[in-house]
Amino acid sequence: MRDLELPEFIQRAGEVWLSCMLFMVQGNLSEITMKHGITAFKVSLGVITTYFIAKKLLKVKVFWKTLILLAAITASIDFIHPSHFGEAWTEAALTGLGACAFATLGHFIGNRHKKRFKSS
Repeated sequence: MRDLELPEFIQRAGEVWLSCMLFMVQGNLSEITMKHGITAFKVSLGVITTYFIAKKLLKVKVFWKTLILLAAITASIDFIHPSHFGEAWTEAALTGLGACAFATLGHFIGNRHKKRFKSS
């Protein structure tokens, strides 16, 4: 078993970064600034570091369990910076769910092609 799975590392970082960016600007892409990008980058680095350490310590290998782990860690780390809407916890919770949704979407899109080629 490899200690660092780079493709998964890159995927999870992108999912967390995108989710964080979208919720910080509340979906209005014209409001994206460099400050938002840096904040999303810091959050994604914190999430990815914590995620891979927790994944190795807890020996999580089942996909849906990794989704729960990703959502929980993303919400926890995102709670650190100030919320841009709603209560203090709403942006963090939605960012965690968004990262989980992007991970699920990426998983099903990636595996759809594998199944198509196996059956033919």
